[in-house]
Amino acid sequence: MTRQTAILTGERDASVFNRYAARGIDLLAIAVAYHLGNALFGHLGTVAALALASLQDAMGLGQSFGKRMIGLQAIEDGERQPCGVRESLMRNFPFVLVVVFSAVPGMWVFNLAVAFPLLGIEAYLVWSLPSGARIGDVMANTRVVERAEPLAGMAP
Repeated sequence: MTRQTAILTGERDASVFNRYAARGIDLLAIAVAYHLGNALFGHLGTVAALALASLQDAMGLGQSFGKRMIGLQAIEDGERQPCGVRESLMRNFPFVLVVVFSAVPGMWVFNLAVAFPLLGIEAYLVWSLPSGARIGDVMANTRVVERAEPLAGMAP
């Protein structure tokens, strides 16, 4: 059985600016979890940053902190359901690499050689592809969409 989705060829469901803004907020949250956790509890910050980086889109109906603030949602493309744990792990793998390579002494070279170029490719794909899909979206069969209605308790 093959997947019949339009991840690479479909239309963009969320603006590039909104996706970049949401990702910036998410990266800031990961950095805060990493540095604050390490300062207060030793290496617990690394564990918190890894958990946040990998599971962020499985929280709150496919919404990371940034997506919730900006009004976006990660959905599984075939079923059009909010992103779950499996999809979040797959779609955020490049960001998990950055956290892992940042946490291990001497691995910063791999960040420069592998992880940062991969993040650059992902940002380029969001900007250049008509669908706005990135590598993580293709791996997890997800797409990012504008949320039509605000979440309960959130201002429109």
